[in-house]
Parts: sequence; C-alpha cells; structure tokens
Amino acid sequence: MLPKINNIFWLTKDPEIVNTANGKTLCRMSLACNEKYGDREEKLYINGVAFGNGATAISNYFHKGSKIFISGKIAPNNYEKDGKTVYGYQVIVESFEFVDKKQSGSKDRHNQQKSDGYQPQGDEYQDSIPF
Repeated sequence: MLPKINNIFWLTKDPEIVNTANGKTLCRMSLACNEKYGDREEKLYINGVAFGNGATAISNYFHKGSKIFISGKIAPNNYEKDGKTVYGYQVIVESFEFVDKKQSGSKDRHNQQKSDGYQPQGDEYQDSIPF
C-alpha cells in the first residue's frame, strides 16, 4: 500500500504530455511545495505523473508557476544510471483541482490579458477610495 498525499504544489516547468507506445496518454510534471518552521522555510521538489484525461487537462490548463492541488500516492521511481540504481519517488496523480484564479483558456493563451469576472467583496479596496 502506497502512502497518500493531499497537497498544493507549484509547477516548476511546463507539463510534458507523452503518448505511450500502447496508446496511453501521460503527463510528466515537476512539482514544488514549501513548509515553514518558524523563521526557516524548507522546499520539497518532486516529480509527478498523471494519466488519461487528467494528463490532457493538466497539459492544457497548467503551466510553469501554476498552483495545483493534487490528491494521489507517493510511489517509488527507481531506475538504473551508469550501472547503479538511483532511488527516488514521484507523485501519482489520482485527482487534482485548480488553485489559481479561473483561466479563460489553455496554456497557449495564458499570457493574454483575461477578465475572469472577479468582483471585489466588502472593503477590499477601501484604502484606495479618495473620500
């Protein structure tokens, strides 16, 4: 049984979509999160992988710097390099949610000016009112 994880991550690179030889779609991503301990902040970097429709959605709507909530499992990601076994871990995405404000399109248009219908609530801009 693999350990579960539920956390908010930032993408450190644009997600990479891959179509496997057997016709499956997967998305590889590089993730980061941080934890504060008093004055000290620690960062964790870990790779992630999503499959199927989730892989396609992540590839289309997320980009470097995006926040994403991921629920999944931490799985070993061991491989051979120069005759030695390299031990590592990755997050297997089971589900995800958008954390950033609503995007109006795919990553191809993420640099364009967007209007997401945001309406300030309460006295959010109270200090900028001149009277």
